[in-house]
Amino acid sequence: MSEYDSSNYQKRKTRVVAVSLIIALFAPVGITLISHPYGAFAANLIGVFWMVFIGTPIPVDGGGMVPPTVDPTAGIMVVPLIALRLLFVFLLYRAYNGQTSRRSAILLGVLSELYLVIINIPSYISSITTLSIGGLYLPLPILLLVGALMVWKFPPFVPSKPWEAPG
Repeated sequence: MSEYDSSNYQKRKTRVVAVSLIIALFAPVGITLISHPYGAFAANLIGVFWMVFIGTPIPVDGGGMVPPTVDPTAGIMVVPLIALRLLFVFLLYRAYNGQTSRRSAILLGVLSELYLVIINIPSYISSITTLSIGGLYLPLPILLLVGALMVWKFPPFVPSKPWEAPG
């Protein structure tokens, strides 16, 4: 009986997947930085199902203040993000079952972190050309780092033959 058939391996697999799932659903995925020419600065710490506003309200030309708001289109961006993060956890599960490579799982983890970076390219270009920060998104790859660390520290079983995959 190999170490991969033992109950310890099954417990490790369950822990890795459970920790990854909790991080995928509840850890912050990024931070959005917003600055205004009048000196106001704000940031949104973004999670999959939540957002925390950090900073001061942004002044407007009429002397009033714009309260922090949540973009209603943000929900549209979250659906693919949730799907990619859950797919990464699923590929980690498959890697620990010997059904996919850990390289494939990590590559999907990188893709899941790059999703919001890619769709925010126009914002990056705007920030560079106007020399201001207006909705600049910075990813916090917590899920990718923890997933990669767990796969490195507790490597999944790599079967030499397809019928050796652990159940």
